[in-house]
Formats: sequence, C-alpha cells, structure tokens
Amino acid sequence: MVRFRALSLRRLWLLAGALVSVWAARLALTFIPLRKVIAFGPRLYRLGFRTARLVRQVPTADAAWSVRVASRTLLGSRVCLVRALALQWMLALMGRQTTLKLGVAKNPKGGLSAHAWLEEGDSIVIGGEEACAFKVLGPLPFTQPPSGSSL
Repeated sequence: MVRFRALSLRRLWLLAGALVSVWAARLALTFIPLRKVIAFGPRLYRLGFRTARLVRQVPTADAAWSVRVASRTLLGSRVCLVRALALQWMLALMGRQTTLKLGVAKNPKGGLSAHAWLEEGDSIVIGGEEACAFKVLGPLPFTQPPSGSSL
C-alpha cells in the first residue's frame, strides 16, 4: 500500500489527477457507449497544448504508477480498460499521443477473454504484463473522431 505521507507534493497532485481520471473513465464506461468513450482520448490530445509546462514533464512511468494506485484504491481490482482510458486521458492532457489497443484470446475454458492496454510510441505503458497473450483487434476506426463532430 502506498504511504501517502512519504509522497512528494508533485506525486500527490499526480495521484489526485489519476483518481479523477479513473473515476471519470469508470463512469463514462458505465453510462456512455464504448465508441464515444474511446473517441474521447484523441479529443483531449487536441486540448493538451493548454496544459502547463510542468505537467508535461511528468514521466510516463509516474503517470502509469498513479493510475495503477488510483484504480486499486477506487475499484479494488484490476480493470484494464478503465486503467488504459484513464492513463490515455491524463497523457493526452499533457500533450502526449498514445494508442489504445484492445485484444482477445481464448481462455482455458474455451471462451474469449479481452484485454486493453496503452502504447506510447513502440512501448506499452500500462497493461503490458498480459498484452502478448492477446491478438489485437485491428485498428479501431473510431479512435480519430471526424473533425467538427461532438461527443
């Protein structure tokens, strides 16, 4: 468990942002169609230029750490899609472009299992522990919303 007293002020602010992002992702997935929720990340990226220079200097690994801690705190378990979306939204507001990946694999019982992870460039920033076992579901056609459309 994270000892909050031992965290720097910068990490506390990052964790607070992650708590909001995880909570928002969870609510969005509950009440909004998946297509629109996933299309939200690229829209936030366009707003990223408005964030402060200090926020842009946050290492991706620190942002991923804050999302993992926040998701354990709020959700009590690992929820890969919520984590991937929350981190994508945080990084988008920092002006960083990422790619959300969704994959499927057969589970031992013969059914399908799904997994979501987030990539920045060629590296997986969250959800990578299990990503290699899943086949990526082609490019998501709705990750780049048409210009002029509203969510």
